[in-house]
Amino acid sequence: GGRMSAQSLPEEDRVRPGAGGRHLWFALLGSAAAWSVHFLALYLLHEVACRSGWQNTTFVGINGIAAAVLLITLLALPVVAASALVARRVARAAAQDAAIAERNTHLGRAGMILSAIFALAIVFATIPALVLPPCGYGS
Repeated sequence: GGRMSAQSLPEEDRVRPGAGGRHLWFALLGSAAAWSVHFLALYLLHEVACRSGWQNTTFVGINGIAAAVLLITLLALPVVAASALVARRVARAAAQDAAIAERNTHLGRAGMILSAIFALAIVFATIPALVLPPCGYGS
């Protein structure tokens, strides 16, 4: 079959001309950056919160630290989802344009895989923060 031009792609799959480099970098590194910020935020949150006594407060039936962990997670996961969507757009746009097909198709697919891996990493970092005692045993 013949290839379609980028102009014939559905609007949601188009990548603006000149923005390809930014899109590609976000597709590859956006989820890793979200995971890094999430990981560091959880670490710092526990340090500050345990010293401040947040574990003794409750919000919607869970302790204050667990509530803050959920909030941080709910902020990180949409960034990972956006990175995956951009990666999908990069891969689909590349599949329609022979000039950028091979490199961007593979990089777009890699971005989607990385997004899935980092989404799991964020979820797996969140679970212990929700089920274990927030400030160690004996608190």
